[in-house]
Amino acid sequence: MQRRGNWFVVGLGCVLGCVIAVTTSGCSTIGGGGEREIRRIAIIPFAYRGPDDSVVCTVCPDVGDVQETSREDALLVTAFFHEALTTYPRLSILPFEAVDRLLVPDMAESLDRLQVAEDIDAVLVGTLVALRPREGDPRNPSARGGASVYAALVDPLTENVLWVGTRDGVQQPPPVTVGRVREMISGEPIRWHSDLGQAQVYAEQLVKEMVKSLR
Repeated sequence: MQRRGNWFVVGLGCVLGCVIAVTTSGCSTIGGGGEREIRRIAIIPFAYRGPDDSVVCTVCPDVGDVQETSREDALLVTAFFHEALTTYPRLSILPFEAVDRLLVPDMAESLDRLQVAEDIDAVLVGTLVALRPREGDPRNPSARGGASVYAALVDPLTENVLWVGTRDGVQQPPPVTVGRVREMISGEPIRWHSDLGQAQVYAEQLVKEMVKSLR
């Protein structure tokens, strides 16, 4: 049975994959960080709108119109962000299990509980805004897979947004020369990303931007 506002993380694992260079539409802004160093970060499962349930990110400004996806998709996108952040040694990312035991339906209260219990510097929150399925043959799709992802880094003490970034679009074709070289090496045409594959690319890009903003 589905539960409205369920924050618990179930069945999250490492998500590994190779990505193709893409051009994207998106933006990021920084604000309110002051001089406090950000080292220890918790990640709250991303919000979403599902067919039977939904979770709203109440500390995410200006998310926009959220389209229907699913809890499972949102958890997978959360895992993409978690995996991308663990590649930065100077950051300490709270394990999913530690976050899970402190989450409650009220997001602001969850931030308080995480800060008190785990002494975190910031919380990464976000919303899976949309997924656009790839259609047809992966090597020559009639419609490319796409995604829209929103992420924000929030101060758990003040709920001030320290950084916010978005990505929205589909995979773009690589430069002609690059595409031909890849086809020569692999012997096969390029396989275009699925919607979740594109969401993973965006997660990696957004994490890179966020970490750069903390320097």
